[in-house]
Amino acid sequence: MVDAVAVAGQDAALTEALDVAGRGGHPRLSAAQATEAVEAAVAASVLDERQVVSEGRPVAGLAFRHPLVRLTCYESLSAVRRRLPHSAYAEAVLRRSPAVVDTLATHLTRADDPRATACLRQAAERAAALYANDTADRSYAELTGRLDALAADATRARIDRSAVLRRLGRYEEAAGLLGEALEELGRRGGRGGPRPGRPARGTHAQDPWDGGRTSAARRVPARSGHPGGGGERPPPGPRGAVISSRTVTRRGSPPRGPRRRRRSR
Repeated sequence: MVDAVAVAGQDAALTEALDVAGRGGHPRLSAAQATEAVEAAVAASVLDERQVVSEGRPVAGLAFRHPLVRLTCYESLSAVRRRLPHSAYAEAVLRRSPAVVDTLATHLTRADDPRATACLRQAAERAAALYANDTADRSYAELTGRLDALAADATRARIDRSAVLRRLGRYEEAAGLLGEALEELGRRGGRGGPRPGRPARGTHAQDPWDGGRTSAARRVPARSGHPGGGGERPPPGPRGAVISSRTVTRRGSPPRGPRRRRRSR
């Protein structure tokens, strides 16, 4: 019974704890045995009977007297032993309050259930919509770890998580995640060239989101003599052409500006 409450967290609703002890305990306890186990744990000052909040209302529940006691009980369980009560808790949440996606995602993830991926996505999007940025960050981080084998979904999760990190003011981490997402998009696109966002000299600047299309207006010419450039200089203009940042004039064209005004006088 203590293990069931430890898997739930610091506290648990009494009905859920009894349900988990009967379905996912080792050994499985009947209602009478679970009741005796609760009384023994309360008498030993390990658990305490108190009201907890479930689905927005106070209900009878069980809680550990001290967080360290709960942590010790949970850590004493092997990874294999934890999966069964976590799975039982997930089924109990699905039966009683399926809308509580945060709790559901936590138990499905720790039970290594395939349904955890969809629940983590729902929990992360819900937290981000409510501006619960820390919770959204944790959910997206867990989701990204589970989706690394699926490159497209993992990239999308990284981009969404970077938006949450920008809200938290963690700009360097957000930029790093975006860089990882762009590199992954480049690998999936089959391009073996430079990293997206850093075009090589003498090539067109490419947008990683445009499918490899380039624009002549964004051409980056190479310079001979530059350590990183192996291209040639652009061909010179017509003879007599003078190119500057302000004017382009040819031999024989009428002068502009102040000279033209003086000649008219």
